[in-house]
Amino acid sequence: EAYAEEMGGILCPVVTTETLTILEICQMEPMFSTFVSLFVASGLAELLSSTGPFTLFVPTNDVFANPLYDDVIPFLNSDVDALRDVLLYHVVNGTILS
Repeated sequence: EAYAEEMGGILCPVVTTETLTILEICQMEPMFSTFVSLFVASGLAELLSSTGPFTLFVPTNDVFANPLYDDVIPFLNSDVDALRDVLLYHVVNGTILS
């Protein structure tokens, strides 16, 4: 079972499945491609391929397109430790429903 809830322009997928990982589900949805590419670049893709349970709060590509992030994304791509720190704020142990 997988589903997403929209909260202020951010889709929050909640996954409890035995056939797909949360990473695979995010990769199937084009609106999450920026977040997925950052997670892969950070070296944390294995975390999203693990069994959990955990909840992942995934900003859509529209959020990253905001001019506010014009300098943030290049900085995070240049500092893998900072990128990991930011991305881990999006992962919560357990299943959280709103």
